[in-house]
Amino acid sequence: MLYYELKKVFVKTSAKIAIIFLFVVLGIVCYLSVTGVTFVNEEGETEAGFHAVWSLKKAKNEWSGKLTEEKVAEAIAENIRINETPQCQSEDVKQKNIAYGWKQGISDIRNMMMHAYGKFTENNYFLPDSLTMEDAENFYDNRVLSLQEWLNTEAMHQFSEKEKDFLIQKYRSLKTPLYYEYADGWKQLLENSSAILMIMVLVSGFLVAGIFPAEIQWKADAIFYSSRYGRDKAISSKIKAGILITTVVYWAVILLYFFVVLGVLGFQGGRLCNTNKYSWLEEFL
Repeated sequence: MLYYELKKVFVKTSAKIAIIFLFVVLGIVCYLSVTGVTFVNEEGETEAGFHAVWSLKKAKNEWSGKLTEEKVAEAIAENIRINETPQCQSEDVKQKNIAYGWKQGISDIRNMMMHAYGKFTENNYFLPDSLTMEDAENFYDNRVLSLQEWLNTEAMHQFSEKEKDFLIQKYRSLKTPLYYEYADGWKQLLENSSAILMIMVLVSGFLVAGIFPAEIQWKADAIFYSSRYGRDKAISSKIKAGILITTVVYWAVILLYFFVVLGVLGFQGGRLCNTNKYSWLEEFL
């Protein structure tokens, strides 16, 4: 009976179209996720594809390791060095792109500096350019101080004192130094996952929507539900078919999306904070 219920769903032309639509959307999202990782080469030109991913991964992994104060100071020094080059100070867009390309290896660390030294809700891309090597020693302390300042000013009425203490304690409990490594594969995976999840829910709902009303639409409900197993095994089979369809569709789409995106962009950087690793899954909490 379970096979019969599954056959009723997938024999419909509309169900076949829905499945094709789902996998077309999956292909588009995978393509956007993969091409979302770009690399600016030495000529200031933006590249995409396997070579761009390999080049970006190589540049970022040169800075992989424990993000100690010394490492932060090195990143600040490198940022200062690039800012002082003729290419960075040039008014020519292509020259500036060349200088930007040199910063790609420290781009994630720059983002962390932006959050560590700026205000809690501030996203000032140029803030790291104002730092000096002496600021490195405050890299982790500033993170807590900015939260405290925000809680005592802008968010002072949003949280109780107990909630404020909890947030501050969670920030202080982070084990430092963090460990940094390339994690753009996970970044792209998470950024574009919402689109495929929404489409998957809609398609799954469409597929299972007709399981129970099918006999009513075919004017066969009186016979179906008055038969020997119509009110027990038949209904049980419908429920099992619905659960099986949604489960299979969910895992098929998620696993394909997971392995396609990470297979191209790399699985590196997905380890969570229990191993004291920095990744886009944590986003510098």
